[in-house]
Amino acid sequence: MVIDAVRMTLSVVPLPDARTLLYAGNHWIGKTADGRLCFFAIREQLTLLMWVLDSPGRWVELQDMDLRALMHPALVGDLVSTKLSAKISDQLRGFKLVSFAAFCEATGTLFFVMADWVVALDPSTRRLQRLWHNSDESRPLGDVYPCEMLQWPPVLKDLGESHESGGVC
Repeated sequence: MVIDAVRMTLSVVPLPDARTLLYAGNHWIGKTADGRLCFFAIREQLTLLMWVLDSPGRWVELQDMDLRALMHPALVGDLVSTKLSAKISDQLRGFKLVSFAAFCEATGTLFFVMADWVVALDPSTRRLQRLWHNSDESRPLGDVYPCEMLQWPPVLKDLGESHESGGVC
């Protein structure tokens, strides 16, 4: 949904057909580096589906990613042998749940909770890596809030020109 506060209008963009039921944790929405809307969904067998909004109402599907194929022991450790599923009902069969945790627009990085691990995926390099393990069984892993760091102090561009024209830095 898009709200234009100046014109007082409301627009709705239909979601792409994910070919799976959408429920909390198995989909995410974000923005690409060039400002377009993007949509992600996880489908069994841990397939990451991705779309970019090309024009109003027209979603372009990008190449799917098999998350299991990206799980190299050196990067994800024991998650390789863990029974993982994106289906909530599979928890009754002993699987650990995989769900979206966050998305950083500046880097395009997706964050997942897999079992008790926070895992990052860089879709451009297809690198999946464990970041943090929750070892406290009394406190299940909840929401994850990534923080993007910016360069500080900011780079001052054209510093020489602003002094010559009497500008203030």
